[in-house]
Amino acid sequence: MDVFTLRIPDEDRLSDDELFRICSANKELRIERDEEGQLIIMSPAGSVSSNKNFILNSIFGAWVESHSLFGYGFDSSGGLFYQTDQCALLMQPVLRRNDGKR
Repeated sequence: MDVFTLRIPDEDRLSDDELFRICSANKELRIERDEEGQLIIMSPAGSVSSNKNFILNSIFGAWVESHSLFGYGFDSSGGLFYQTDQCALLMQPVLRRNDGKR
């Protein structure tokens, strides 16, 4: 997958509303913002990656449906906003194996 990073000076960082308007006006592009506020524009996934994503999403979707107590599942186009520490906290149960090792 090709990735293009658009570097934005600190003083010109986009607000969440500005980013949302840019993404809404460019729905054909896959745009994300990294932890440093830089915009990342990604090309669509190829057929092999798309197939692997489909299989993983199917497995994850089945798991989420059978473990609804843990919350909801979303696909990659969900448009969610997380702070870095929230992501780390959310991923802790996923990152630990049964024996407590990572």
